[in-house]
Amino acid sequence: MVETIERDRNDLFAYKWGERFFKNPKTFFVVRSVALGVFVYVLAYGFVHPEASENLFTTAILWLLSF
Repeated sequence: MVETIERDRNDLFAYKWGERFFKNPKTFFVVRSVALGVFVYVLAYGFVHPEASENLFTTAILWLLSF
């Protein structure tokens, strides 16, 4: 069994604040809530402005969220 994990210098889990922040379930909830809010806003904006010539915002955000 592994007792300690040697982490690289650029690993955020090597720092106590990074481990507390990224392994916290509340952080995941906030990130998911923000992503859902942006997605709903983009869909609503896309229905209000359906023309592609006047709505580059929806296309850009949906491509961004797909990656």
